[in-house]
Amino acid sequence: MKDNFRQSMAWLHTWSGLYLGWLLFVIFLTGTICVFDDPITRWMQPEKQEVEAEQDQMLPLAQRLQALQHGQQFLQQTAPNSHFWSISLPSQQRQYVRVGWQDEDKKFQREKLDFNTGDKLKDETVRDTEGGHHFVHMHFELHAGDTGIWMVGAATIAMLVALVSGIVVHKKIFKDFFTFRRNKGQRSWLDAHNALGVLTLPFLFMIAYTGLVIFYSFYMPAGVLANFDNRQSYFAEVFKRPPHRDEQHVAASVLPLGPLLEKAEQRLGREVSFMSVEHPGDLSATAAASGKINDDYNKNRLLFLVGGSVMFDAVTGQELDTQMPETWRGSEALKIQRVMNNLHRLFYADYALKWLYFISGLAGAAMMATG
Repeated sequence: MKDNFRQSMAWLHTWSGLYLGWLLFVIFLTGTICVFDDPITRWMQPEKQEVEAEQDQMLPLAQRLQALQHGQQFLQQTAPNSHFWSISLPSQQRQYVRVGWQDEDKKFQREKLDFNTGDKLKDETVRDTEGGHHFVHMHFELHAGDTGIWMVGAATIAMLVALVSGIVVHKKIFKDFFTFRRNKGQRSWLDAHNALGVLTLPFLFMIAYTGLVIFYSFYMPAGVLANFDNRQSYFAEVFKRPPHRDEQHVAASVLPLGPLLEKAEQRLGREVSFMSVEHPGDLSATAAASGKINDDYNKNRLLFLVGGSVMFDAVTGQELDTQMPETWRGSEALKIQRVMNNLHRLFYADYALKWLYFISGLAGAAMMATG
């Protein structure tokens, strides 16, 4: 501690900024770019023009059933022992079946099929680039996996420390905001730092805290590990879903998925756009049918209104679980965490709000650079 509390906070503010400010600048700048990660990807891969799912319309039921049959046949022939299958059904804009599966190395593979014949389509030549998603991975994990997530978390804690200590240091915070002395060397840089910090202060607190909350179970696993055998049982409890099924290593065939799709549509009262199968070929196999997201989904994403889903036993056809459309399942604490997750990641936002985040993010990055 220094002579008084303010001096101690000034020391803390200075050194937390100096030690981790360079890393925070990278995290913050790439996070700002992430606001437009999908448009950047579309710009970098102009060959791959696809509309967003909620803006598209599904094909009639008969055509989707035919497409589902072709997709299942292809997966049974190509990856009968895969850990996971996925079948994305055709729409007016995407008139093909997109199938996916995990190979023996647990890498995800994809193919496009003609929904009328089941033949493989020659995929258009798409440039080999992550596009805007490169910045997403740089932002939250520094392209370093779990180690990167921990580094970002430590830097974010330091950012919160710097924000709180910065408020304590500036007794005349509003005067500092309206003070800028040009051509005064270091004093001018400090004035710019103060003004940008005060301007973006609420945004900076929100974005730093919500970023930490996204990975709450990663940064603070003790509560989960003390009360549950594994993460799967924890998520089954908080989402009020059936527990995850372990493979039984007993061979069993997956039922035709068409009748399950029809049952799911009757249950949900809307079209099914996606089906997946976990552990195909095993007695533990489950099939999940996901309802199409409504056109007004963007307006309600902050509240987690979803298309609904139905889970079946893929061997017997028994219905195991249903989540109706536009409902939330889970604890109130988890609902708060998801609100913060969406505040940080902007799933619900229109372009006006995205531009506000982008400008605020640039101002925050400039605040760190001037500091």
